[in-house]
Amino acid sequence: MRFSEFASKDVVSVDSGERLGQVNDIDFDEHYHIRLLYVSERASGLRRVLPWLFSCEERMVRVEEIVRVGKDVILVRTC
Repeated sequence: MRFSEFASKDVVSVDSGERLGQVNDIDFDEHYHIRLLYVSERASGLRRVLPWLFSCEERMVRVEEIVRVGKDVILVRTC
């Protein structure tokens, strides 16, 4: 799967049903296996033009927390 396919998917918690955002970066280990997904809300409007003025919460999701990767969504377990 390409990064562009990951980045277009919503990340949703199976525990709370909360939409956590979309994947904006991926971290790999020394064997090129995915280790972490960095998830945040997509910037829009003024946030997109002036991102340094607004704080954006970024979450790290470990690959072990991924429950299912579907066509449109990535389901994760958040504790």
